[in-house]
Amino acid sequence: MYQLIQYLEPFREKGKTVLKEELDEFNEIMFVNKGKVMIGYEINKEKRYCIAYHDKIVIGAYGITFN
Repeated sequence: MYQLIQYLEPFREKGKTVLKEELDEFNEIMFVNKGKVMIGYEINKEKRYCIAYHDKIVIGAYGITFN
């Protein structure tokens, strides 16, 4: 486990930054320790955010784990 942790790279994004768009391919797992993450979808060029997480969330684990 320690070997895995030493390869993690911290990142910081400004507020209201879109981390991933719908249907984007991703090849990383993001561990968000502090902040707010909104998850949603887009229909007819209108974005709707229906789930909000505050502090400590993992993004992208399913896509990475199951390729």
